[in-house]
Amino acid sequence: MIEVKHNGYKIIDLYKNGRRVELSGIDNNQTLINQIYVVAAHHQDEVLLWYQERLQTCINREYILNNFKPHFMWSYTTLPYIGCKIGYVEDSPFINVDKSVKYSTWLMGSDCGVIHSKNLLKFRHTVNDKNFDFALNSIAKLGMAVGLWCYSVPQLLSNRVNIKHKTASIYDLYRFIALHYKKRWLVLFFINLLIYEKRLTVLGCFYGVVFKKRKIDFSVLPTVDNTNIKTTNPSIDVIIPTMGRKTYLYNFLKDLKLQSILPTKIIIVEQNPDKTSSSELDYIYNETWPFKIVHKFIHKTGACNARNMALDLITSNYVFFADDDIRINDTSLLQQALVYLQQLGTNVLNFACLQLNEIDQTKVIIQWAAFGSGCSIVNAGVLKTLRFNMAFEHGYGEDVDFGMQLRRIGEDIIYISQLKLLHLKAPLGGFRASNLKENIKNTALPPKPSPSIMLFRKLHHTKTQLLGYKTILCLKYYKHQHIKNPIAYLKRFRKRWQVSESMAQALIHKKQKPR
Repeated sequence: MIEVKHNGYKIIDLYKNGRRVELSGIDNNQTLINQIYVVAAHHQDEVLLWYQERLQTCINREYILNNFKPHFMWSYTTLPYIGCKIGYVEDSPFINVDKSVKYSTWLMGSDCGVIHSKNLLKFRHTVNDKNFDFALNSIAKLGMAVGLWCYSVPQLLSNRVNIKHKTASIYDLYRFIALHYKKRWLVLFFINLLIYEKRLTVLGCFYGVVFKKRKIDFSVLPTVDNTNIKTTNPSIDVIIPTMGRKTYLYNFLKDLKLQSILPTKIIIVEQNPDKTSSSELDYIYNETWPFKIVHKFIHKTGACNARNMALDLITSNYVFFADDDIRINDTSLLQQALVYLQQLGTNVLNFACLQLNEIDQTKVIIQWAAFGSGCSIVNAGVLKTLRFNMAFEHGYGEDVDFGMQLRRIGEDIIYISQLKLLHLKAPLGGFRASNLKENIKNTALPPKPSPSIMLFRKLHHTKTQLLGYKTILCLKYYKHQHIKNPIAYLKRFRKRWQVSESMAQALIHKKQKPR
């Protein structure tokens, strides 16, 4: 491991495996990031650690050596250089960072961090900013899209030291937005600052316009041996909520029957609100299956309740969260998933769940913003304290909320486009039909957005992200409604937003009936 000690402007000392080495080939007139590129070029097979000079004795080197992988980029800072205002233009879960756990984010800092030299050098001709913090955030922002796994890692420090930070100026923010987002976000950033902070930033906006968006033409690929599974007897439970999709479920069970590594147990929670009804899944009992099937038939509808019931029954090492209307064309899918889970050092994988003839543009293994509650496989060990939030029952957002619960305990969600499922989008069944939609329709002033979407954003997004979303929703919805007077429309939209906030708050306090 190569260590770079710096003062924020230039390299002070260089160490390799704990011993000081000579600073060769470094020009003091170079920017800090360019000096570090020179170091990386001389040590291309090494992990590169950077830190502020005051943190030299605080770095947890043992943790780095035992846990860092070449496709990672780690950093830790108490106050990100790119501050909370970026939430006006970024809607992802990578902004509202939980500093107490390892958390997926592109918000990097100059305090301390780690990257592999060979991956750092890929940005050498694209990122050459004078400000080191700006450069690190640019590398991570660009890198996440091409397979660089970026994290805030509090374990980098054995003990915390408070360091004074400079955050990005308004001009730096406009420049960062111009370099990493589409140009329209400059205008939206300007509008949001004007509306919510009463700041007129005309010069900053024009300053950002002159910069072109940064583009890269490479990817970061982790090493995976598709033949090696460390666990000798891996076990997988599959949980499937279902309602009115007898044939679809039967076909999916037949697909599971052909897997090279068979599931240990299938947990099916069948729902029918008709209390006089009985199960239609006769084939569970009439046919022979190579795995155990646990079948629960209930009269309460809702995917959250059904999946929570199933989670209470898991006993295997891994859990495959599955929809009842998917198909598996690859008989080695589960085997490949186990290989990726074990060799990538992750606990959560999202499959590519595509409809017929749908083309996936994602070609690399990346950190994923969502969580597919019907197309994911998870290490059962991380699920012990997690359950689907019943406040989202019969609404939208229970899957992404579950993904955020995973992030809050230090887990990441990895998307692998090579692992494919076919999503049939069955017209029958489903779990979202309930009195909730009828209540919304019958409300004198319907909420905008839906209460469950508002709830998710209130729970997991920053204040600026919520306000940025409000602006976008207001602008997009205007052409889809009948009020064409802008002033009248804005007044009505604000009232509908307030109704949504009120209903979202009511969802939190809603008492759930027992299963």
